[in-house]
Amino acid sequence: MSILAKMRHRSGMLLSCAFVATACLIPFAQAWSASQFFGLGGIAGKPVSKSPTAFSTDGLKIVANACTFSSFDSECSPFLWSPEGPSVPLDLLAGDSDATAWGMSSDGQIVVGESRDSPTSSWGSTAVRWSNGGPPVPLATHGESVVTTARYITPDGSVVAGTWYESGKPRALGWTESGGVEQLLDPSQPTLERSTVTGLSVGGQIAAYLYRDSSGSSPSLAVRWTPDGGLESLGPLPAGYASSDTVDTAELGDAIIGNLWTGHRFGSSSVAYRWTSISGMEVLPVPSEHLESRARIISRDGSVVLGQFKNAASSALEWEAFRWTPSGGIQSLGPAAGFDSTGVRGLTEQGEVFWGSMDRTSLELVYDAQNTYDVYLSRIERRSYLWSAQSGRVDFPHMDLSPTCDHDLWSVIEDVTVDRSIVLGRGRCHEADQFWEEFEPFDQAWVVRSTTGQPIERWFAWDEAHGFRSLESFVQDQYGVDLTGWQLDSANISDDGQMLWGVGTHDFSEEAWVLYVPEPSSSLMLASGASLLALLSMRRQRRTR
Repeated sequence: MSILAKMRHRSGMLLSCAFVATACLIPFAQAWSASQFFGLGGIAGKPVSKSPTAFSTDGLKIVANACTFSSFDSECSPFLWSPEGPSVPLDLLAGDSDATAWGMSSDGQIVVGESRDSPTSSWGSTAVRWSNGGPPVPLATHGESVVTTARYITPDGSVVAGTWYESGKPRALGWTESGGVEQLLDPSQPTLERSTVTGLSVGGQIAAYLYRDSSGSSPSLAVRWTPDGGLESLGPLPAGYASSDTVDTAELGDAIIGNLWTGHRFGSSSVAYRWTSISGMEVLPVPSEHLESRARIISRDGSVVLGQFKNAASSALEWEAFRWTPSGGIQSLGPAAGFDSTGVRGLTEQGEVFWGSMDRTSLELVYDAQNTYDVYLSRIERRSYLWSAQSGRVDFPHMDLSPTCDHDLWSVIEDVTVDRSIVLGRGRCHEADQFWEEFEPFDQAWVVRSTTGQPIERWFAWDEAHGFRSLESFVQDQYGVDLTGWQLDSANISDDGQMLWGVGTHDFSEEAWVLYVPEPSSSLMLASGASLLALLSMRRQRRTR
């Protein structure tokens, strides 16, 4: 997926380059003959930088947020970073002490986010838009009972989407320079007084759904909003269904996916659908051996939908991942022996490769007591898989973190190049719990005491030649980068592997980083928009619930 799309799923932003394969000559990596690693640093008074939240199309302008320290209540400010010059802080609204930037236009000239009067109070937020590094312009008037946030932006910066909170009720918002802010509510549905944004397309289409309360125990209605047409329903519900929602939006075109519910959301059976302005709401059929389905992710061009089936057999998987295409229909990934469910987490640009997880929970005897009750605990295991048209589903092994780990083993894939040559992810487990019996004089009885083992988590890179390597070893060995003083705590990689970014610990302080990997030819220019999109490609990613 594009650099853009993955960012949108991670942090609520959307940006892109030319979305057609026309010539666009853009310098990349300054013709570096070797890979270049940069720490983004911070800004005056705020030395801690968080992982980048937005990129320009050429990858040479980055938005990140600098904070006073790493705690959740730290005061932060956004800044623009480029390898070509000093960081440029983005101002806050007068009287505010905290702000976050979420999205950037494709040329890096427009940034959106929110300015706050306090890092610990969401009720002080105002959606803002920065142009050319200038002062923030509020997109809505802040009041005692009204707060706004801006999370999504189109590549040309003409449409912004976010949330409007009023009297504790969230409403999706759309903004254009000519029309200002519009709350996404339907006057003909007065009881549906809340709404949520689930995506924004390149053309400015906002996907959302309306609902009455946050518990999911009320009807909901799938809608879309466009700058020209305003708010409209995705159409009448098929017979037998009482509610609809939206889950994801294709960046290109107008495809939207979501779920139909026989009753209220999360309180009834569901079936996945795919909507377009031409075909309307198309129900994705559920095979006879499954009870229901849920849509999760759609590819950038709308041609691939990922989701999950609920299995009818209680002894089999509770949820089972599926892939849908117009030509192939729904294809189940099939059962994963010994696991309770399979889910989907992310996919590449056109859905050629996607990945997810397999989960199971077991009850294990962890302490065989002699004088009191035995101790049983639930143990959780999560393993990842990769799927491709060439190889089908390939189950991924665990990373061996420590010989002292004995439970809650997780291996989670976070990113993959389109050729599947590099896999990035996280390995996690818990050190062994310690149990012992001792006599309690007060109760005159034997009791079991315990101490809980500490969690261990490490980011890894995996390839067929080397297997698992720590993220630091991978970056140093693969790209010849000196990481003295650094520990890399997260990473993303472009589809073709020419750009990596994330956050790490540098000299005991949290700091964002980016790694540029030049093309093998070390050419100065990328000759086409198609090549550029491949270069800056980021995968879309959504956590399954």
